[in-house]
Amino acid sequence: MLLFAVGIGFAVSFGLSGGNLIVSYFVNLPNAFVAYVLKYPQFPQMTIGSAIYAGATIIL
Repeated sequence: MLLFAVGIGFAVSFGLSGGNLIVSYFVNLPNAFVAYVLKYPQFPQMTIGSAIYAGATIIL
């Protein structure tokens, strides 16, 4: 249910921004992070490689 709410937030921000994917991505990045923190057992464990890729994505 939590991930569904994050998806709805992504869709709403995408629509309100006029289809700007970058805006909707950065609006929902904190929501996705909170969902990961609250429901971490449901997600695959991050390896050092995936942590590096995730960090690079957030920085970019």
